[in-house]
Amino acid sequence: MCSAKSKDVLTSEGPCAWMGAEAGRFHANLSSCLHAIGQPLTVLRCTVAASAVQGITAEKQQRYLGTSAEQVELLCGLFDCLRELVDSSQAGGERSPVEVSQLLSFVVEDQMPSLQASGLAIDVSIPAEIHSTMLTDMNRSLMALTSVLKIAASVSSQGDVIEVRVAPKNGGVELIVQNERAQRRSFTSLERLSLAVAEANIRSQDGDYVCVEDPFRVSFTLPVQNPGHNRFLNFAQLKGKRARYGALAGQLCS
Repeated sequence: MCSAKSKDVLTSEGPCAWMGAEAGRFHANLSSCLHAIGQPLTVLRCTVAASAVQGITAEKQQRYLGTSAEQVELLCGLFDCLRELVDSSQAGGERSPVEVSQLLSFVVEDQMPSLQASGLAIDVSIPAEIHSTMLTDMNRSLMALTSVLKIAASVSSQGDVIEVRVAPKNGGVELIVQNERAQRRSFTSLERLSLAVAEANIRSQDGDYVCVEDPFRVSFTLPVQNPGHNRFLNFAQLKGKRARYGALAGQLCS
């Protein structure tokens, strides 16, 4: 679920209102997830029954079994979202100092093979003036950024460049994932729930999250470590420069 409402606005209503808003968001996402699960279950029940009918042709049986396999795959994705959504609603995990460059390197290296296969590239930019280190739950931030990148890729076309920008914001560090050329289409139920889980993972760390569907743009802001322990950010030893991962070579180029 994309949200255009910032944490700052919610916080201004007071702690109780903020906690209430978080609980309301969780229950709304939980309801959406359970509703989404119902559809593939209904289709699966029908296709399994149809494939078992006596006298059915082999061609029809294969078609029903193929549809069943697709619905099982969708269900697995939805159940993963449900599990992650519940996990994110628990108390915030362990937070530790993490450099933005380290977080981005993990995610980019993990996603490059699938991006290359789709003919996409990533353009990463970290300004030289950012000297802060995030204080974050590494696993939750990795999951959030990975989900957002996957959806950015799904709405992109061959030859597109997915931009990842880092900027200071409200005393924290903002990460922006966008593609101004993204295809205009509605998100699937699984994509919407993946974005909802990403939002929950960020907000569970006292972070801020904003999603815009057209053109696709997601930004989240995380708090920084104590300034007394800050270190300069460094992404592939290119401070203040833009780093592009080519879709074909998969190598870092300045």
